[in-house]
Amino acid sequence: MGVTYRPATGVDGPRGPMAGGAHAQQELSAAAFDALAAGTDDGAPSRILWRAERSRRRLLLRALLDQTRARAGVYGPLPSLDVAWELLEAAEARAPAEARAVLEHPTVGRWVAHVLRRLRGVAHSDTPLWVDLGYLHTVAASAAVRAGLDFVLRVPLRHRLLVLPTLGSGNVPGHGIWAVVALRHEAGRLRADPGGEICLDVTVAGAGWRPLPVLRAEYGDRVLTVALDDTDPFRHIATPARPLRLETSSVRHWEKTLAAAWEILVTRFPQQAVLLSQAPLMLAPIPNRQRFRINSASDGDAVGSIGLAETNHGPWLAETLLHELAHARLGALFNLTELLVRRPGPVGYAPWRDDPRPLQGMLHGIYAFLEVTAFWRTWRSSLDGAARLHADFEFALARGQVDEALRQVRVHPDLTQAGHRFVTGLVLRLESWLGEPVASEAERFAGLARHVHRTRWRLRHRTADVVRPLPLQGLTDLCRLQLLEPREFRTRAAQTTAGATRPGDALLPADWLLVAGDLAGARDGYERAARADPADDRAVAGLAACRILEARPGPTNWDDGVGDLSGLPV
Repeated sequence: MGVTYRPATGVDGPRGPMAGGAHAQQELSAAAFDALAAGTDDGAPSRILWRAERSRRRLLLRALLDQTRARAGVYGPLPSLDVAWELLEAAEARAPAEARAVLEHPTVGRWVAHVLRRLRGVAHSDTPLWVDLGYLHTVAASAAVRAGLDFVLRVPLRHRLLVLPTLGSGNVPGHGIWAVVALRHEAGRLRADPGGEICLDVTVAGAGWRPLPVLRAEYGDRVLTVALDDTDPFRHIATPARPLRLETSSVRHWEKTLAAAWEILVTRFPQQAVLLSQAPLMLAPIPNRQRFRINSASDGDAVGSIGLAETNHGPWLAETLLHELAHARLGALFNLTELLVRRPGPVGYAPWRDDPRPLQGMLHGIYAFLEVTAFWRTWRSSLDGAARLHADFEFALARGQVDEALRQVRVHPDLTQAGHRFVTGLVLRLESWLGEPVASEAERFAGLARHVHRTRWRLRHRTADVVRPLPLQGLTDLCRLQLLEPREFRTRAAQTTAGATRPGDALLPADWLLVAGDLAGARDGYERAARADPADDRAVAGLAACRILEARPGPTNWDDGVGDLSGLPV
């Protein structure tokens, strides 16, 4: 069953408004390019990036149409993608902004990239191919509903759930995990055959229908609205994902924390607030595995989609949003401009990661952690006491990490001319911050955390056979605990003994002594751990840190003697 009308479309490919936008050329001036590197983007350069993403999205959709036409049987029980495309064209002809809102939803980008990889045989999934291809039918249905078009279109169900991108999801009982229904839209009502009534109005929750949660934060005359997508199968990097469907109380909690973060951004980071409000943002809830930071993730296939863990800490959410906005902007820039020669394999040490990173990943981390550095540099001036000390630590830690990463990539031979120009802009932005003073205790903890992470990473990656899965940032988080929760730190430190270790522990007892400032006790503990297991990178890195601190009781430059592990059990 197809749609109930046939807009004019030739058999050779889609024409009209949907096709025309795919070929619009996007240009980024030298001034706009430099502004993206220097952190002086006033919104105009980013708007070029988002327009380029829209064009790229349509080109990928056209590529998908071309590839599937040559393959028999890929649609299963669904009509061809051309039928869905016809409905999309009709929706855009009726209401261009509504159709664009659906096509620009980040999940559409991730879906089309995923299904193209499946067609090329470089991605695999347990989901039937026709179900993945049928996501375009739900996209078309969403655009048509938003445009106010009546239609009948066969669409796929996943796990007995109908998901309409940007609109919401509805239960359709009586079906298997993968199924097809004829979706009928008439005068605002949605009905599935077989399955019955879904809803009378997609904007109103009902017994079987749940609109997509949209968070709204308002401060002064600045407003941020962002979808909180908890059901779309392509909301996560690892796709497809099962629906989550947050409780109403959880959605309200998200909105409350977003409001706190938005106030910080509007009042202290007005330029970045403008960029956020203009970006094609979408949040997708993910589990949190960290106490003092927020788990987040994004990728270049779905520019603007942020996998984000729930939090009740406004400043951390503000920092994370800026971090992920940087990833989104650089991802769009990579899709528009060749910054590097792409080669397989890792090339360097990223101080915020446990794994070796390729050059593109290094640049992404540098760009995102520059925003982290900028956030704490500004935000710390609003604080005092322990909160200021912690903010100083985060600022010193991030700027040191970015500086170390930049020193690796600034002369990398795989950078193009544009890449060298971009990295030079990043270097100039950071250099003005390197000499800014921070509290000595914060500087000491930041240097210690960076040194231990770096040393453990070097020890772990001396060979390709990495056998220790323990995370490398354990001591960094221990420093945060000491700064943010000193009473808890003292209580837990007192419960440890210098010789008590368990397989799988991220920390050694000696780590607690080192952060507490007991160098003699820490050295003894590390020596015992090293004798018990000479390959324990925690013990070797701890001993190296003790040696530096004992040799320099005053201010410590942790970058001196980085490679000196002589005399240690390595």
